[in-house]
Amino acid sequence: MSYYNILTKIKAELDADPFTNTTTEGDLASVDLSKQTIFPLTHIIVNNATFRENVIQYNISILAMDIVDLDKDETTNKFLGNDNEHDIFNTQISLLNRL
Repeated sequence: MSYYNILTKIKAELDADPFTNTTTEGDLASVDLSKQTIFPLTHIIVNNATFRENVIQYNISILAMDIVDLDKDETTNKFLGNDNEHDIFNTQISLLNRL
């Protein structure tokens, strides 16, 4: 499978998921992470490719992220805290599992 085909298929799957708003590829430094409208964000990084006889083996990292919202109300629940971090872990891990 060619480089373009792999990226296109991964991007299509990520874009079809309800927990992805934006899919990007390449160096993470090039993504404007300060724009809140792009989240939840998935980012594809192709680390390397290894040639083995008749196949090319790709090493790909996929980052799934969202913005943690802090609740202004103080909480006493030390397990859940006062943010949506557990919700984000749940949705983004589910997204990666479906991929």
